Amino acid sequence: MAKKGTIKRAVGYARVSTDMQNESSIDAQIYGVKEYCEKHGYCLVNTYIDFGISGTTDQRPQFQQMIEDGKKGQFDAVIVHKGDRFARSRNLSSTYKEILAKNNIEYISVTECFGNEPESVLLEGLTEAMAEYYSRNLAREVRKGLLQKARDCLYTGGNLPLGYDIDPETQKFILAKNEDEIKTVQTIFKMKAEGYGYGELIQELNRQGLNQSKKGGTLSKSAINWMLHNERYTGMYVYDRSAAKGPRGRNGHKYKNEEDTIRIDGGVPQIIDKETFRNVQEILTKNKKKSGTFKTKHPNLLGGIIECECGHSYVSNYRKERPGHRAYASYQCNYQSSHKDKSCKNKGIEQTTLDSAILDLLYTHIYDDVETITAEFNRYRRKKLENIDLDTDTIQRQITAIEIKINNITDAIAQGMNQKVMFDKMETLHLEKQQLENDLIDVNTIEETVEVTEDEIRELLEKTKVMVRTKSIPEVRRFINRFIQKVVVHTDNVEVTFKVAFLIGEKWTPACCFTKWLSREAIKFNERLRKTSIA
Repeated sequence: MAKKGTIKRAVGYARVSTDMQNESSIDAQIYGVKEYCEKHGYCLVNTYIDFGISGTTDQRPQFQQMIEDGKKGQFDAVIVHKGDRFARSRNLSSTYKEILAKNNIEYISVTECFGNEPESVLLEGLTEAMAEYYSRNLAREVRKGLLQKARDCLYTGGNLPLGYDIDPETQKFILAKNEDEIKTVQTIFKMKAEGYGYGELIQELNRQGLNQSKKGGTLSKSAINWMLHNERYTGMYVYDRSAAKGPRGRNGHKYKNEEDTIRIDGGVPQIIDKETFRNVQEILTKNKKKSGTFKTKHPNLLGGIIECECGHSYVSNYRKERPGHRAYASYQCNYQSSHKDKSCKNKGIEQTTLDSAILDLLYTHIYDDVETITAEFNRYRRKKLENIDLDTDTIQRQITAIEIKINNITDAIAQGMNQKVMFDKMETLHLEKQQLENDLIDVNTIEETVEVTEDEIRELLEKTKVMVRTKSIPEVRRFINRFIQKVVVHTDNVEVTFKVAFLIGEKWTPACCFTKWLSREAIKFNERLRKTSIA
């Protein structure tokens, strides 16, 4: 509070929220504040204005600036046109009024004069409660309308994804009139499914003249990553996925449970088939788990897919060159190197020699044995088609059993049994259910596939043949990650599991899995030959 006989310094605060319903304009609010200052002898030294931000949150830049300036003693009073401009939450209102009071700053509402009597506390609290009720009720009514629009697969606002427009009459999603947008989306998914990185993707889009966002700018890596995760491209309408906002606003990285989200298959036009989308998700997940693989100084071709027979991963171990010893890179059991008990006795294996042996094996069974690969694809497809009804029924029964378990746990939690172990079990069951649903998609998509020919396989392999043979590190990594599921190092041999599938047109061939073995003795012999040739 200013000293007696001095002019009190005041600031005005005005706000317009996002809903814009029945709000006084900013000009009207400021006019009311100025008029109050003139009548009551306040000097208006500043005004703070927030545009398009709800009063239910304190994450308002100008509001926070005003509070900070108040702590520095820059003014003696805060004047608002109406209390709901200051806050639409009783907790926020009382919290920040208390902060102002601690700094000897008056809070004044132009249209709400509560006075200093004891009854004024009750009246002010009632007014704040009414403002909060208005805000919550409005949010409920708006949400009700949006949910109904979502059930009808209509546009509910926000930025449009590349590849879609909105029909002005029906408000439904339609394919973009600009066909380059659709081509851009399909190119991004096709290249990612083939293992290309973001940099290479952007280069190719630039080459084709397709690197353009919905708003006319260029596509960044983060924008492409968002597109690759957007299930809408498969024809799935998804709404109300993000978790409710907290006191600090909405967190776009937290999602609700699937059963609480509106999901309507076929609600929007499909641009990417579901099989391609799911393969891309697997690649993104796989790359996320082994994000450190490409940061090593020494090329590490098998990082993320090589493991020990004990179940722990094999990691790259690099020894620098020193007098009397050459540089040496090897794969070592991570458990053995980090635990003193040495319960795993599996020895390390020279990295370059194993990488070369794996590449030779890959080249032999992928490039030089196209006839066998093609026959295996078609045999696998026919076998799946014969058992499709049985497989579908089995998976569906397993999904139903898991749903019953989830419902039982949900009922138990609702009755107050909310131990952490129950939530952990719930999460595990949801993951199992998701995997089964993916398996069901696998089974159902078999019907849509056709038999492949040797010429089709050769044409697809020809694109990477030269790059793999010339040992181009990025291409070799992509080649390995695309066709090898995992490498397991045993005491006497190395087990290599292949998982081979190709994108022909817009459809993926069935995933053909088979295992090959490499003798560690033979690998060691090749290592000695290599050392001899170097010497």
